[in-house]
Amino acid sequence: MRSGKCHGRPGDSGGINVSTVDFANQSRACREHSISHSSNELPCSLLLVDDGNKVIGHARISAVLGIPSGVFIESVVVCKHLRGQGYGRQIMEECERFSRRYCTNKSSQ
Repeated sequence: MRSGKCHGRPGDSGGINVSTVDFANQSRACREHSISHSSNELPCSLLLVDDGNKVIGHARISAVLGIPSGVFIESVVVCKHLRGQGYGRQIMEECERFSRRYCTNKSSQ
């Protein structure tokens, strides 16, 4: 498993297929919209993918308005059939690492 930032147009995600994932009530259009609006700044989408580049989890991090170095985790989802196996924790740990780097960079600007 690996995780990392993902942004760009749907279908242009480094070989990662986001269109076939079952994330509870989150629609394909919603996932594609979230990823297409991701960037190196916020909001940012983080994906957890398996060794075959299949997305198994997704998180979205956004800015806190009025707090230049503030972030919040907007959503975290894991494929239904993989819940309870620690993947949500992996995504949250990556969210924490990203947030620390982002906040450190913002506060030093």
